[in-house]
Amino acid sequence: VSGAGAGVSSELRSANAHSRGCAQTRAIQEALDTLRGNVKSLVVSGGIPRISSKSLTSLKFYREYVAKNQPVIITGCLNEWPASKLWSMDYLSKILGEEKVTIDFTPDGRGDSLTPDGKTFVVPATRKVRFRDFAHILRSPKPNRVAYLQHQNSNFSKEFKILHSHIKPLRFAEEAFSAPPDAVNIWVGDQRSVSSLHRDPYENIYCVIRGSKTFTLLPPSDAPYLAEQEFPLAELEMRRHEGGTRDCHWRINPTGQKVRWIPVDPDFPKRIRADAKCLRNARPDLISPLRCTVDAGEVLYLPSSWFHQVSQTTLTIAVNFWYDMEFGMRWALLEYLEHSTKIGSAD
Repeated sequence: VSGAGAGVSSELRSANAHSRGCAQTRAIQEALDTLRGNVKSLVVSGGIPRISSKSLTSLKFYREYVAKNQPVIITGCLNEWPASKLWSMDYLSKILGEEKVTIDFTPDGRGDSLTPDGKTFVVPATRKVRFRDFAHILRSPKPNRVAYLQHQNSNFSKEFKILHSHIKPLRFAEEAFSAPPDAVNIWVGDQRSVSSLHRDPYENIYCVIRGSKTFTLLPPSDAPYLAEQEFPLAELEMRRHEGGTRDCHWRINPTGQKVRWIPVDPDFPKRIRADAKCLRNARPDLISPLRCTVDAGEVLYLPSSWFHQVSQTTLTIAVNFWYDMEFGMRWALLEYLEHSTKIGSAD
């Protein structure tokens, strides 16, 4: 084959490969469009159901919600908890006053989130604080300092033993998941604290005791549109100003590590700069958010792998139970969905 003929042949092979690549991309996009349409009609269109606990058995809970990976709000199942009758900030301050608990601090209420330029993932500053002092901080808020009791890692089990008898796992959940909870967490914060979009590898039973929580939920099938990727990890450091003022200033300290996170924010879409590189492959116009408010005395079942971000409009106290998810066929299919599309991967 002459040099010219070889060149033409190489060009043809390259053109054919490009054509096959375009066809594969179109096929993947068509499959995603079909998936998105099915999820909208089967899961999202009806919103999040609200049911009474009176007729709820563990079998019904499992069949109609856990097996279908369907969020649901359940009413009336916290009536017998002492926490529902007793817990207020005044009561907790009296019972826990001198107990030191782990509190997360941020300048703006956004813990575990990206910087506005979309370049760095930052975790809150953490301090051990007497509960009485934490309650005072919430009652007397100051600019540039937001405190949130949200440290997770089963913080209720480890730091609030005096309150253990005030709550108990819900029977329908324990029987449905065939195990005790892997972790129990307590959350206390005001309207300034907002989480960023994320997901947890747990079945989540979220119980609101005082106030209310607003959840924005995205089905696992939205993963290809969220541009989840690695970011440098940094930690916030809170310092008092020199001269004895009660104000504080903040420093962001790189850790040298990385973490996977999501830059898309369905509730505050302009928080990350529109020209940020991390949003280059995001498609927030294709996501299917569901929003709900969970009031005091209500429980949200948040299935594993659902994306969510959470806020509150007033001081809120909540407890949640994390149950290990099943790493079976559903998880394998979701992993395949993310790794086969690559739509959400950064360049």
